[in-house]
Amino acid sequence: MAFFDYSDGRLHVESVAADRIAEQLQTPVYCYSAAAIRHNYRAYTKQFNAQHALICYAVKANSNQAIISLLGQLGAGADVVSEGELRRVLLAGIPANKIVYSGVAKTATEMRFALQQDILQFNVESEQELEVLNQVALAAGKQAPVAFRINPDIDAGMNDLLRPSMYDAFHEILPVRPSGADKHSYQIVGPICETGDTFARDRELPIMKNGDLVAIMNSGAYGAVMASTYNTRPLVPEVLVDGENFAVIRKRPDYEDMINLDTAE
Repeated sequence: MAFFDYSDGRLHVESVAADRIAEQLQTPVYCYSAAAIRHNYRAYTKQFNAQHALICYAVKANSNQAIISLLGQLGAGADVVSEGELRRVLLAGIPANKIVYSGVAKTATEMRFALQQDILQFNVESEQELEVLNQVALAAGKQAPVAFRINPDIDAGMNDLLRPSMYDAFHEILPVRPSGADKHSYQIVGPICETGDTFARDRELPIMKNGDLVAIMNSGAYGAVMASTYNTRPLVPEVLVDGENFAVIRKRPDYEDMINLDTAE
């Protein structure tokens, strides 16, 4: 089922033309399909029907309230790795009894807050963490529900779209309005003065001219959530498409908002 496809020579997200969004909000912009999220979640959960499993969405992949809320409405729980993520999830409407707390660097303060919310469980990742959690739970008069996560020698850690630079991740790149012209090999780069600011190398695309739009696909997970204001560039807005409509679910900040975050001496 195609949720990002061409119609009348224009790339569409569901029933909304991508260049319509770009014209209204300027570029770049993160654009998500509500129908794609619903379809993929339901297809995934279908495989676990017999087990009565709770599917917990990893909030670190995309922590936008609208995305969390949409998944919560579908029945998803949440997997969080910080108190901030836990607060986001609760505000988005996912109940505490559907929340698991993962991560290797939980503080005693974060543990205490999670215990107060009566979350489903803590995913404990070390003996030392278990000892701290036990002390916090005893002091609070609580019993901490735990599960042990075992990493068999595979543990690892980890702007607008950082994944290609950090991981050499492959993202399909599509012209928003394909011209049908002969193809040309392009280096797709960004505006940052860094050698790593490259999205793709040697990609075959129809001959492009100044102002033509391209879509970098499959960037919803670990995309906007890892973006930064490096070079004092505003964060990219996020859009959620649902059928023939779209809504801005995170606006682009203006320069005054960004600069006012600094504290004058």
